[in-house]
Amino acid sequence: MIDTRAVMRSLPLVASVLGRKYGVKVEIGGNDAYTDGTVIRLPSLPSDVPDTLLALARGFLDHEASHVRDTDFKALQDANLTSLEKHVWNTLEDYRVEHKLASIFPGCRQNFNWLIAHIFGSEQRAEPVQPAMNILNWLLLEIRSWDVQALSNKRDTLAGQLDREFPWVRPKIERVLKAVRTNCR
Repeated sequence: MIDTRAVMRSLPLVASVLGRKYGVKVEIGGNDAYTDGTVIRLPSLPSDVPDTLLALARGFLDHEASHVRDTDFKALQDANLTSLEKHVWNTLEDYRVEHKLASIFPGCRQNFNWLIAHIFGSEQRAEPVQPAMNILNWLLLEIRSWDVQALSNKRDTLAGQLDREFPWVRPKIERVLKAVRTNCR
């Protein structure tokens, strides 16, 4: 039996080790996971399903700790990005920091893959009101499918919608993504 209380109490220590930063706080509550580089906020977790709770806690914590470790929050703040720019940046940054952390702690790769499949593979999203949102949704699934092939069908379905709505967009983005994937570290 998993002692979920012990797992939850250990999260700040694990976050500090993975994030390579002493004193990282972990807070739980709300709907989103995020960090400002000092505090990691995890969403409310299902305490009634211990295996899922543990997998979610590991995946979210590893992901946010990868940001603590490798995201330059000052540069992000100084860039003064628009909401759209920040969304695209975050999609790429998530991929980058996860790969850096997984190269140091290989077990994190399994946690990331499980979390990606769990969130993006099972989540049923309503059709966006604005067709342009399909560009961002496809971008997210395209990048996430680089590691989790199980997302390929959802990505391809969205690509078909995108190609009908904006036939010129995807080839241009794919050229940029190819350069990002091979040249950006």
